[in-house]
Amino acid sequence: MCSALTGTLARSRVYSATRLPRLHLAGLSEGSSLAFDGEAGPAPASLLLERCGAT
Repeated sequence: MCSALTGTLARSRVYSATRLPRLHLAGLSEGSSLAFDGEAGPAPASLLLERCGAT
């Protein structure tokens, strides 16, 4: 938590960041919520997120 607050998280030996062109989420539990652009609603059972312009 301290490294995230002080800005040293990116230099940590135990942290890694990856950018994916798409992310598929499945097995979302019944009653889960999803928020998008400030609007909240029920989440679907699965969801595919894709970056615009992803190749």
